[in-house]
Amino acid sequence: MNLQYLAYVVEIYRCGSINKAAQNLCMSQPNLSTVIRNFESELGFQIFMRKNSGIEITPEGRMLLLSAELILSEVEKIKRIPNAFLENRNLSVSCTYSSALMQSFLDFKKNSPAGKIQDAFKETGLIQTMRDVVEQKYRLSIMYCFNSMYSKHKIDANKYNLKMELIGKDIPVVAIVSCRNPLSKKENINIDELQHFPFATYENFDFDDWLGPLGIQNSGNILFVFDRGGLVDTVRNSNYISIVIPGVLPNGCAYLPIVGTDLKLGVYLLSPKSYQLNLREKQLIKHLKRSIQSMIKI
Repeated sequence: MNLQYLAYVVEIYRCGSINKAAQNLCMSQPNLSTVIRNFESELGFQIFMRKNSGIEITPEGRMLLLSAELILSEVEKIKRIPNAFLENRNLSVSCTYSSALMQSFLDFKKNSPAGKIQDAFKETGLIQTMRDVVEQKYRLSIMYCFNSMYSKHKIDANKYNLKMELIGKDIPVVAIVSCRNPLSKKENINIDELQHFPFATYENFDFDDWLGPLGIQNSGNILFVFDRGGLVDTVRNSNYISIVIPGVLPNGCAYLPIVGTDLKLGVYLLSPKSYQLNLREKQLIKHLKRSIQSMIKI
């Protein structure tokens, strides 16, 4: 089977027209039609039904399309393997939202300049960091999770052939509130009190991963926000509270230690099991380990 034929099928379906697909593929329409008819003959079933208004995919064709998209995606991953394992000096990191980890990364770059090398550091949700490494969009992932959720993520890491190395343990979480919120006058907040307040959290965190272990109920009091900037703005300008790793305290906000619980986080480095860290990556992880130890003292 010619893999290029699968690409033709995907493009025809995307365009809804053999003629338009042929233009995109820089082919003549008769030539593309002939290729598809020959492919259908090879497969033993019809992929598209031709109509005056265009084409319509058959049930058999739809099943083929699902497999074709998956196969072509995997082929692209295979093509990217050489780049993923080159001895690059740049940093390519997908990291779970954290002002502390972001600041640590910036401190490392400031103290260990690398000339014109272009580094990449992305903040995103807990599950997306793992996907970014699996899909080879980033070489490394730095993620954190409650100790009680470690086994779940370890199973996922093994499923995708990833190493999951502990680089920081027993990290506390704190509640963050606006300085205008009456709660900011308190010295701390008990874990049992959390569920009584309106909460803001990241929409790309699994609720059971993040707020569930704290006893928060998934209710109408929860506002889901996409990124760290949006979360900070929401807390600063309202009575919503949120849960974060302590780090760089945003202006107009206050941290409240959470008491009545021994819940702590672990911070982990994810990478393909066959991948060997380059020198700068090793230096960055060493720096992060030192930074994370200082978080525990906050």
